[in-house]
Amino acid sequence: MRRHDLGELHEQSWFPTALRDAVTNVLQCLLNVTQYHRAVAALLRPALKKAGSSQVVDLCSGAGGPWIRLAEQFPEHSFSVSLTDKYPNEQRLSTRKRQSREISYMGDSLDATDVPTSLSGFQTLFNSAHHFNRSQLKRILENAVRRREGIAIFEVPQRNAVTVGMSILMSVGAFFAVPLVEPFGVSLFFWTYVVPLIPLVMWLDGAASCLRAYTVSEFRELCTAEMSEQYRWSAGILKGGSLVPVTYLIGLPSHEQRPILDRHAIR
Repeated sequence: MRRHDLGELHEQSWFPTALRDAVTNVLQCLLNVTQYHRAVAALLRPALKKAGSSQVVDLCSGAGGPWIRLAEQFPEHSFSVSLTDKYPNEQRLSTRKRQSREISYMGDSLDATDVPTSLSGFQTLFNSAHHFNRSQLKRILENAVRRREGIAIFEVPQRNAVTVGMSILMSVGAFFAVPLVEPFGVSLFFWTYVVPLIPLVMWLDGAASCLRAYTVSEFRELCTAEMSEQYRWSAGILKGGSLVPVTYLIGLPSHEQRPILDRHAIR
């Protein structure tokens, strides 16, 4: 199935902020159910250790991503996490300010393709790489390589007929997940159960995400010989420890002077 660069409704600049926050909150709630953060932790733990970074910069964090739960998987590591997004989730922004010193949500808009040099650290992207076309995603990787920062990409969306068809489950799941979203108000109730706009957006954007998803081979193609010259890249699919498979690409600075693209490089 060919990849399509489709736009998702909730990421458009004209999409209402309150509804965007609701969609990303519901999406994060549904992703939490899959427990995919547990599978991710098994790969991310050795990567962070080898990178030796005390700071993590999470790009395209949406409603906070998995780091709130992921951090619990690293009791032996001491590091802080900066959550960033082009459209910061205002609800999560205020919550993070109250709840944690180790995990902070930046209030300023940040473009993942242009991370300022003042914000350094191991970069992570969860379920957001498919939002970028090949040239944009390559730019994100090149920026990390240029700065000698570790980078890890994890994607739940898969590009095949089954996952595209099952995207309807995102819509169904929204009806059950919305009451768990905080704060749950009249507006959220109205746009879910009276006029089911949020479930509709979840369905359409879920299908679009699958059609935009990158395969393992496409991730590998993005790692050019120049980028691989002093970097170690690992790509594959995690199929255990989670209710859903997770496609990943991890890049770490290497002292070796030869191109490396090893599926099991950090294991």
